[in-house]
Amino acid sequence: MDEHIHYEVVSFFHSINMLQLINDRFAADSVETRETVQNVLIEAIGTHIRNLFHFFYGKPKYNEDIIAEDFFQDVKIWRKSTVRHRNMSEIKRINKRISKEIVHLSLGGLDVKNKNWNKDWEVAYNCFKYTFIEFLRLAPQELLGARLTGEKNNFKNSGLI
Repeated sequence: MDEHIHYEVVSFFHSINMLQLINDRFAADSVETRETVQNVLIEAIGTHIRNLFHFFYGKPKYNEDIIAEDFFQDVKIWRKSTVRHRNMSEIKRINKRISKEIVHLSLGGLDVKNKNWNKDWEVAYNCFKYTFIEFLRLAPQELLGARLTGEKNNFKNSGLI
């Protein structure tokens, strides 16, 4: 279970970082190539944001769904997290925008005035970074698998936990 969470978090952060580098990497290539790679990364980021939003803030739709509460014997500890609540409205807004503009074919995505996602990617990056750190800080060690424990130790060593 922790491998899935680790994959989503790491892939989200790597996709954001790759998108920031894309203009330099493909500057000499055709505009079409650069835009294609950018669009693929934007769709990946949108998918990871939706998955992480559901994990950190959602309720399971199906029995197989994994959510952050699954890692707590007392779910109130996670539900009352101030970091989680502080970041929720921004992530909810970005998730709604992703649904409207990226992952669904809708007329709502056609009349968007601000097509620049850079600010929202930065906001999502920081919100998920601190929400993930808070999750690792609060979740009981015995419920975290090897990969999440490794991430928790990395954050501890860097002074973030």
